[in-house]
Amino acid sequence: MVPRDDIAAARSVTVNNACNQAGFYEIPTDDLEVEAREGHDPEQVESILAGVENESKQYIDEILNGVFPPSPESRFRLSMYVALQITRGWGFRRKMDEVAELVAPYYVEMHASPERIRGILRRQGRPHGPTDVDNMIARLVGPGGLRPVLRQGHYVQNMLELAMNLLPLLYQRVWRLLDFREPMLLTSDEPVAVHRSGDAGGIADSRAIWFPLDRQYALAFTQSGIEGIVPSARTRANQVNSIIANQAHRWIYHHPDDNPLAGLEIGPRMTLVEEVVDVKADGDTIRELVRLVERPVERAE
Repeated sequence: MVPRDDIAAARSVTVNNACNQAGFYEIPTDDLEVEAREGHDPEQVESILAGVENESKQYIDEILNGVFPPSPESRFRLSMYVALQITRGWGFRRKMDEVAELVAPYYVEMHASPERIRGILRRQGRPHGPTDVDNMIARLVGPGGLRPVLRQGHYVQNMLELAMNLLPLLYQRVWRLLDFREPMLLTSDEPVAVHRSGDAGGIADSRAIWFPLDRQYALAFTQSGIEGIVPSARTRANQVNSIIANQAHRWIYHHPDDNPLAGLEIGPRMTLVEEVVDVKADGDTIRELVRLVERPVERAE
């Protein structure tokens, strides 16, 4: 088990203790609407995910024993399993927080009309002239303004929803089993490598998606090609390992007899930022076209 931010501090750990985190998928009863609380089991999602993992193991074992391409049933089950691996970790939750933080000012500004703000200030007995209204709107959308605080239920619900949307995308792709001939693969607490087409690309238009099944074999989901078992070399392993190691939230994992981190560069953590793509003037109105892209986290001096 290797800390993502200090790869020299590796230590041995049992497989059973590597990724356990109690209550990560628990949905507290207080997160539900009142009418939905009766009979609610906070651990229901945890039980469902455990069932998916138990079922998926047999299909992974089939592939590792040479059954490839997989059957439609195996393909469906593993598509669900890999989709959940993409959405169930800390990385997905961090992205949700980052998107909410970036989008919130636009949402607030869209709903904080001058008339509405003036009415609120008037009911509170506060000054509500044009300058007072403008100042309040600026405060609401500014750096210290209103921002959403997501609850556990939000994370779990969106995790499941996105996984179900990703399932058919994975199922329909070309499946290949990469055979590296010897152990050279690692994994992390974010175990699916997405080879994007560009810095603003997403999973749907990614060139390839890789998921290590063990130290030697990885599933590849590509946009084109012929399905089958493909002999692969160290260069491809380094590419897969680099993505999985760099996107790790906290931990990178590999077998103690292997050295898959040798020669790999672990770069800075990434975060979502806004970038202006285009600016258009329409009379007195200036419109900016922005996109959200990942960029290195700026460290404080």
